Amino acid sequence: MNPFFYDKDKEILFIDSWIKEEEIIAGFTTKYGGYSKGAYASNNQGLHVGDSKNDVVRNRELLAKNCGTSLQQWIFAEQIHDSNIHIVTEQDGGRDAKSLHDVIADIDGLITMKNNKIAALMFADCVPIFMYSKIDKVAAILHAGWKGSVKEIAKQAIKQLDELGVSLKNLEIVIGPAICKTCYEVSEEVINQIPKKHMECYEIIDNAYHLDLKQLNYLQLKDSGIDSSQIVVSNYCTVESDLFFSHRRDNGKTGRMLGFIGFK
Repeated sequence: MNPFFYDKDKEILFIDSWIKEEEIIAGFTTKYGGYSKGAYASNNQGLHVGDSKNDVVRNRELLAKNCGTSLQQWIFAEQIHDSNIHIVTEQDGGRDAKSLHDVIADIDGLITMKNNKIAALMFADCVPIFMYSKIDKVAAILHAGWKGSVKEIAKQAIKQLDELGVSLKNLEIVIGPAICKTCYEVSEEVINQIPKKHMECYEIIDNAYHLDLKQLNYLQLKDSGIDSSQIVVSNYCTVESDLFFSHRRDNGKTGRMLGFIGFK
């Protein structure tokens, strides 16, 4: 299934079911429509990958404009492939938007309330997880690579939302573009860290282990009390689709897409 609407003019995948919501904006960038060059052509959103800082800032400013917002409303984080989650405050607006000097450190998840802030995380094969409750006025985005997934970042997010008083039955969740099982060969060391009850998430193909990161996070959400009807999983693979940068396909020298969600 594909829960995204591809706006070709803006080169952004917007979450289709939320487009008509007046207060929320959520989506995922493609690698097209920006100013970056070479291996980062053209819409690289990552300041940390070796691209021109000026080009990245221009890319981010264009993205903010295309979303009808100011870049000062956007919050970025220093992602470390863990399960730490930060609740966005009014003071966080613009952090790491144009440099790495004011970054929110050691974070792979952001929760934002109705405060005119846009939470943004970077991706190049890992799983983006978008969460939104119209009733509770809360949104979140998670970055789930294999390390964050085995540390159950999705469960951590649900736990924190529950502690904030969010009714879990009101949550709508989208699992976005990421590397698929066929393309994601991993070591036995990785497989050994998957919870035993979720061993169905891997398969041996041509004598190699292949992990389905989307399914692993889907099952962890269900473990947390989320009904399957509340979760939509994208069928986009970042390796197979030419729309995206891919760390694995591009041998590590590549740009980053941006997953974003927040209140306008």
